[in-house]
Amino acid sequence: MEFRLIYQGPLTAKGSPIEKQEIRRIFHPQLAELWKQSPLLEVAPSYLDAASGTSLVFKLGDFHFVPLITQRLNLVCHLV
Repeated sequence: MEFRLIYQGPLTAKGSPIEKQEIRRIFHPQLAELWKQSPLLEVAPSYLDAASGTSLVFKLGDFHFVPLITQRLNLVCHLV
C-alpha cells in the first residue's frame, strides 16, 4: 500500500507539544480516511477492537492512538 500524508507549514526538529499536536490534528482526517480504504478497511475490525487480541490501539493520556507503521506487524515507511 502506498499513500501520502499532506502537511504544509513549519516543521521544526524540536517542535513544542503544541506544534506536534497541531500536526496530528492535520493528519487525523487524512488517516481516518485511509482506514476506510482497502486493505485497511478489511483488517480494521481486529486492529481497532481492544478485545480482539490483535488490537493496535493504545492510550496515552487522553488520546487513543493506532499506529500504521509498527514493528509488531513488520511494517515500514519512507519519508521523502
